[in-house]
Amino acid sequence: MCWPITEETGEEIEFPDKRALETIEQDMVCEAITEALKRVSASDRQLIEWHYGEEALTIREIAARLGVCKSVAHKRLLRALARLRREYEGTDGVSMVNNGDEGEDKAEG
Repeated sequence: MCWPITEETGEEIEFPDKRALETIEQDMVCEAITEALKRVSASDRQLIEWHYGEEALTIREIAARLGVCKSVAHKRLLRALARLRREYEGTDGVSMVNNGDEGEDKAEG
């Protein structure tokens, strides 16, 4: 990821306002993820959007939409996330943060 640098020295810009820096970093990560999403297949993108998008479907709900069992839907989502991660890391060399909830059924504990 390309962090803000000074044109004169090429060094990273220091931000006295940490919240401003955090906002910039979040925007950069969001942009990188959006670009990575464009490079995965439409079916992968659909699975990811169903689970993490506005609908926030559970694995069970995704399985019902796909007409498959819950374990198959779960495996497909995990594979889609792995492909998204490869696309994301392949472009900027930064690892995605694993918050521990990927692929979990949100409706169940």
